[in-house]
Amino acid sequence: MKVQFTTLFIFISLLCTHAQNQLRFDRITIEDGLSHTTVHSIFQNEDGLIWIGTEDGLNIYNGYSFKIYKHDASNPYSISNNVIKSIFKDKKGTVWVGTENGLNRYIPEKDGFITFKKEENNPKSLTHNHIRRIAEDQKGNLWLATDNGVTKIVNYSDTSIQCIQYPYDADQPNTIAYPVVRGIFVDSKDRIWIGTDGAGVYKVINSNSTNSSQLQKFIQYKANNDNINTITSNRINDFAEDKYGNIWISTWKGGLNKLYIDENGEEKIVAYRHDENDLTSINYDRITNVFADSRGYIWLGTYNRGVNRAKISRNSDLLSFDSFKNEKDNKYSLSHNTAYTFFEDKAGEIWIGTWGNGISKAGHHSNRMLLLGFQNGFKDKGFNEVWSIDTDENNNWWVGSWDGGVTQIIPNETGSVLSYDKKIKNFLSTLHEKRSSGAKKKRYLYPYLQLPSERNDLTE
Repeated sequence: MKVQFTTLFIFISLLCTHAQNQLRFDRITIEDGLSHTTVHSIFQNEDGLIWIGTEDGLNIYNGYSFKIYKHDASNPYSISNNVIKSIFKDKKGTVWVGTENGLNRYIPEKDGFITFKKEENNPKSLTHNHIRRIAEDQKGNLWLATDNGVTKIVNYSDTSIQCIQYPYDADQPNTIAYPVVRGIFVDSKDRIWIGTDGAGVYKVINSNSTNSSQLQKFIQYKANNDNINTITSNRINDFAEDKYGNIWISTWKGGLNKLYIDENGEEKIVAYRHDENDLTSINYDRITNVFADSRGYIWLGTYNRGVNRAKISRNSDLLSFDSFKNEKDNKYSLSHNTAYTFFEDKAGEIWIGTWGNGISKAGHHSNRMLLLGFQNGFKDKGFNEVWSIDTDENNNWWVGSWDGGVTQIIPNETGSVLSYDKKIKNFLSTLHEKRSSGAKKKRYLYPYLQLPSERNDLTE
């Protein structure tokens, strides 16, 4: 009996010098069911669902539709506020949602929330109800960035939390010298980084105390125009840590800062600023957020100038940034030029929450693509029905078709797309038959395939 296969095509990433500037962004907007155009936070639970914090409600997205949670005064398990600033899952598996008016703990059994708010005259409650960011240290303490300093949750039960407050106190030199904290981050060495909106950065050295805020040591970093080894702005938005242990700091009007320990054990700070004479510099100094992905890239969101991305090197401070912006007539461009948040899902796709047009999603497979078939290179129409595909030790592709013979596809190092060689047709046919006989199963073509040599990083 003759087996019939649906016509398939091979999609192969264009291996060219311009590939990095050709990211394709898929969009998720209010037209798809998202409750608001502004996205502050994105999180993925172990079940694969995407939690999205917007300016008007918490959205849970299953890839097809949205479930939306909004404040309902008549529901005791309602979320406390519709402006969702942060979503975080702790080591115990509890999901926390920070809003402009309270901290919420998700209760799966109720499919609802328990709300915690600041209580007057209770030093073990929150310092403020506006929760901008949430982080967790190695001891399981939760750190909250608020509009009045920082709250540290040292213990919680189903219905209560026990906190240590680190509020703004102008008269206390060992605490935070500015009320609004926009960023908070715990690095791999269990150091807590606090970004304020006017007093620079604080590094907190964790102590063993759970009952006294005064035993917590705060080290301040402030901008100093006379010292190049300082941060470049006292207005801090976000932090990230890359796989080499570098700490990245996004600032408002001061560009990007990298903090690291050099070979002599000394702390160094490198600044990355916009340079109108350097097309590889960051394209704007108002950096809303920073994110280090699993593939070694640093991503920057800017205010109304799009997204910047650069590949990090272990032993070099030099970075070459690509810039991605919204293009009016290109539906696969960035959906909006102000990016608020980044998130990497389990598949390595990068989700970008924007201020004004929902989410843009970029992934490993999102570069310019080339359709290979009879239309553009293969002489025989029979090649449009591909039966099998394999690779050799040199990462060349071998493609067997229904009635077009066997073709070898060789990645061309000069930057042109691909070259074709059909002279080895008979030899490959024999090889293919041997593999089909049982020594090795045939590998049929999937709708999307990557070059093996580029599986880890298609955009380098």
